[in-house]
Amino acid sequence: MAKKGIKRCTPEELLVGLSPQIQQLVTQLRQLVRTVVPAVEEAGYSGWKLIGYRHRRYFCFIAPKVDHVQLGFEHGRTLPDPAGLLEGTGKQVRYVTLHPEQDLPFASLKELIEIAALRAELE
Repeated sequence: MAKKGIKRCTPEELLVGLSPQIQQLVTQLRQLVRTVVPAVEEAGYSGWKLIGYRHRRYFCFIAPKVDHVQLGFEHGRTLPDPAGLLEGTGKQVRYVTLHPEQDLPFASLKELIEIAALRAELE
């Protein structure tokens, strides 16, 4: 459930006006999250301009930008990151910045998603 005052929308509504390349990248990431965590709950949040994912609790998000997409993890600071993909300096959130022209590091992203979802399920 969204916090009070946070407006939900469809993930597709968040992609309006973005380039086809960004839309395709978001579609790939959405499919990856849903493949790794089949029972995941997906919701768009227009105020935050992101697609959020819950597996018992909120654990990751996809944030489309004009020229890149961030795959973020709510408790990313504590995730193992052997590939060194995670960015950010906040108290808990970390994210991976992805560009349409790059090859996606699917194995590393899958591992981050799996661990984040498992932790969300157990806590």
